[in-house]
Amino acid sequence: MVPNETAAVKAPLNRVIVKLQFEQDYATFMREGKVAPTLSAIAKILDVAPAEISLLEVRSGCTIMVLRVTEGQAKKLQEDFKARRDGEAFADIAGISAEQVEVLNSNTSVVRLLGSPYFNPNIKLTVVKPDLTWLHISDLHIKEDYADPTSDTRADLKQFLDDLPECLGEKKIKPDAVFFTGDVSQSGTSVQYQQAEVFFQQLRSKLPAECRKAPFLVIPGNHDVNWPDIDVVEEMKMRDELAGPEYDSVIAAYLAHIDKRHANYGTFSKKFNGTGCQWFDAHAFSRCFTVGPSRLKIGVAGLNSAWLSTRQDLLKLAHGIDNKKYPNLDLESLVLGPKQIRRAKKFLEDSKVDLQIALVHHEPRSPWYRDYDRQLQRKELKYFDFVLRGHQHEPQARQGVTVAGRDDYVELAPAALRTRPDYFQGFMAAELDFSARMMRLTAWKPTPTAGRWRPDLDFGNDGEVGHHLPEPLLERLNGRSHKVLTV
Repeated sequence: MVPNETAAVKAPLNRVIVKLQFEQDYATFMREGKVAPTLSAIAKILDVAPAEISLLEVRSGCTIMVLRVTEGQAKKLQEDFKARRDGEAFADIAGISAEQVEVLNSNTSVVRLLGSPYFNPNIKLTVVKPDLTWLHISDLHIKEDYADPTSDTRADLKQFLDDLPECLGEKKIKPDAVFFTGDVSQSGTSVQYQQAEVFFQQLRSKLPAECRKAPFLVIPGNHDVNWPDIDVVEEMKMRDELAGPEYDSVIAAYLAHIDKRHANYGTFSKKFNGTGCQWFDAHAFSRCFTVGPSRLKIGVAGLNSAWLSTRQDLLKLAHGIDNKKYPNLDLESLVLGPKQIRRAKKFLEDSKVDLQIALVHHEPRSPWYRDYDRQLQRKELKYFDFVLRGHQHEPQARQGVTVAGRDDYVELAPAALRTRPDYFQGFMAAELDFSARMMRLTAWKPTPTAGRWRPDLDFGNDGEVGHHLPEPLLERLNGRSHKVLTV
């Protein structure tokens, strides 16, 4: 495929995708039949017939309802739900029942996705000779029972390992790197990390022979915090002092407390990554490596979004408050912080890399973070060409916010490698072809019955979507006269 064949391809812009995130247990949400009343209530808010709203799916995690609506409806939903979070109630909307009020007032947040105008599953991009390929996995959630040959954990992950060579071989995918974006373990115990080491060694052995020495970078997620070791008194003090953006001194004061939370992960990390959790005083897991005959230099920044993730029963332990009545304490509380981002960026700048990738667990610029940190991310993450993340257990490929028609970055998420049956599972590969100025993304998921891993047909045709590479990246490579851009 040559560039001019796809230059004019754009997805329709009259409809966008909206995620409604409910802080309510997924099983309860589904079991109590709250999908229909929720859609009816949303239709009342928008003053439209329920048939005008397309329900794409309901996902677990925090119970995420994914809708397709018009741009005007998306704006209306954002305005209404923001008003509710600021203290108003839904009871004042005519025609909404008590059941609908209860659902909609259960701490709901709205995130508008931009509709990914340049991602198109109808573009069949054949990458003849990719200049860079990576494998992206996330959310392993491994448990101690991986050592038990009869356990569900072992069976699920064995199926993935058995199927991986065929999945990659059918698409002729040969990864130059493997990226893992958080939640290695289920609960942060040392035994779980021992089992994770075994799994990752087995994973490496399943890659194509020529790829088994590829860089393999792992960052932590919220499940990699050892919650039982959190000192509740210190935790409450630290969280109170981090209410404002002047937090460098707070980090310094609580560094020992922060490190203790990641102690087991840190031990695993030193064995696996060669460094521990020096998130604020070093460049963390930032790495550089070169690929291909053109010696393309890749820089990868490992960012820890989970250093403030806290134990779920914190309020109950600190104040005797039943935590089930309150939202997830990580929501609107997490922080990346300028020191972590800027040190990683400086390392990549000093290394004079050609392409910048950031790895982060929680969805960037999302309601998981404090408001001042979201503002920081809007400014700082524009440096990167790609942001790879996990956590939400959903396959996603979209662009960051566009400024003056230019893409900030491409954000990619592969879903969860393994989790409970009611969560979405998947993994993803990316192939970049600079001559074609395009990339191909391929996603896989297990079949509902046998659990065999196959291309995710919901993601795209034969599990694939095509995408234009970010213009700033292409301009940078042009400026450095890379052979990869010659047709």
